[in-house]
Amino acid sequence: MNTKMFDAIYNYYKEHYEDIEKRELYKWKAVVHFQDNWNIDAKNFSEMLENALKKISNLMSAGNYYPRKIIVWATKKEPEKVRDLFRQLYDLSIDLKERMVLFRDGIDEIVEKHKEGKVSKSFQDPRAIMGLLFLLVLLKKLESLNNSTGELQQFYIKHGD
Repeated sequence: MNTKMFDAIYNYYKEHYEDIEKRELYKWKAVVHFQDNWNIDAKNFSEMLENALKKISNLMSAGNYYPRKIIVWATKKEPEKVRDLFRQLYDLSIDLKERMVLFRDGIDEIVEKHKEGKVSKSFQDPRAIMGLLFLLVLLKKLESLNNSTGELQQFYIKHGD
């Protein structure tokens, strides 16, 4: 690892933290909101997904780019199919590229089947799908970290210092 580069980036971050926080904190709040509301087994999957993705709207939308809006729309049309697509997307036993293609193609099929008004494209490109994967993977990693922290606390309590 290039420690000089790391130190330079770290020092820049420390010096400019307040400005960086003002510009970037909303992203982490959006991730926390997603984590607090995501439940693949929710009774009303459509409602849950819309709520979970509510605060990431500008992270998954720009100009004429609406992947969040379309995924919410698709979930209202076929909630169980979209739920299954999310299960596949997070199935680590399937190759990443294959999961991304399955997800995109599945949403494309829903869009094609239920075209209406301005809805004619899924917008589920690699950028959008990686954003969804990031939210899901980060959620699992944080759950794992929380479990590990609990185990470490138990170890510390038992063994003391």
